[in-house]
Amino acid sequence: MRLFCAFLIFFATGWTAFAAVQEADAIEQLRAASELEPQDVEARRVLGLAYLQNGEVSAAIDQFEAAIGLSPLEERLHLVLTDTYWMLGLTSEAEAAAVRAVRLIPDSQRAHHTLAELYANSGRVRASLGEYMRARELEGPVPPEEIYQKIGDGQTLLVEFDEAESAYLQALDVDPGHVPSRLGLGYVYLRSGRFAEALGEYESVLRAHPDNVTARVRLAEVHLRLERFGESVRTAGEVLGIDPGNQGALYIRGTALLRMGQKAQGEADLEEFRRLETAAAAEEHLEMEVVSFNREAVAMVRQGRYQEAVDTLQEGIEARPDARSLYLNLGLIRSQLGDHHGAVETFVAMLRLGLGDDPAVHRNLAREYALLGDIEASRRHQMILLDEFGLAR
Repeated sequence: MRLFCAFLIFFATGWTAFAAVQEADAIEQLRAASELEPQDVEARRVLGLAYLQNGEVSAAIDQFEAAIGLSPLEERLHLVLTDTYWMLGLTSEAEAAAVRAVRLIPDSQRAHHTLAELYANSGRVRASLGEYMRARELEGPVPPEEIYQKIGDGQTLLVEFDEAESAYLQALDVDPGHVPSRLGLGYVYLRSGRFAEALGEYESVLRAHPDNVTARVRLAEVHLRLERFGESVRTAGEVLGIDPGNQGALYIRGTALLRMGQKAQGEADLEEFRRLETAAAAEEHLEMEVVSFNREAVAMVRQGRYQEAVDTLQEGIEARPDARSLYLNLGLIRSQLGDHHGAVETFVAMLRLGLGDDPAVHRNLAREYALLGDIEASRRHQMILLDEFGLAR
């Protein structure tokens, strides 16, 4: 699990329990039902999801917290709250919610697994490993081979290769075709200098999945380590035929070509590798800027500082005019403020800038135009949702 700049403050691309934006009257009905039965845990959970879909973050979190207060041992309530915080980019709050879940429900495999994922996302490998190991001992829906693989991944990061090998082999005992575990095992062999065994693992993956790029890149690296330079060049070239910008393949092929004395070609590959590496680092920096703007806006919305959130997102758009999530969040906040003309303006700007290949844009335009009384425009975007995305509003 990791954060991507594409996360949206208000789940603008949709929440799995709700395929379309909830209408205001539907939320009113849910709210009225919850007020009539304030002890109804399910009513609060559903209302919280509806609030999320409608962009009312604080109200959603309040409902989830209230539901947990009424039923502190109900696993899915803790998980939906944890997922909400994580999707909002509030990692500290997500961790706190997950820690509370494992404290209250120590036998919940999913709670331990979720906390392990959060720790892994924040680079706390040892803590993550501990939670995966606890999840391994519990019954639950997470496949055992996946848990063993995650344990192996953590032990590999900690350079505990013997332990990692054991974990991957246990995963493969459960499911011999589990590709992530076989790739992990191959990497342990590669890092341990057991090149023949690494070769066997990667070739096994490629026999079953000939289009697996990771296995082919690492196979090229094994050939390089074995000084089979021609094979390394050929295998890396196969990867580059599929993915011309694959940095690993460029580096391996360039190195192998240099070792073969083909200096010009080798240096050309390595120069392209360095260029792509620099570009990727710059893009990652820009993506983190987008995440930062979104996180700031989240915090402001939770404090009711909507106009400041708008200003923050507008500042972000000036810095990153191609960042889809900033526009979507800006439009949704403007809608929450009652500025439906401003919301329409924001979503239409996305279409003008070529950022409209997302059903969320048309879904929100359909809603905003309906709120403005422009039924014809609303229907036009409903038809786009149906014709281009196969979605009903």
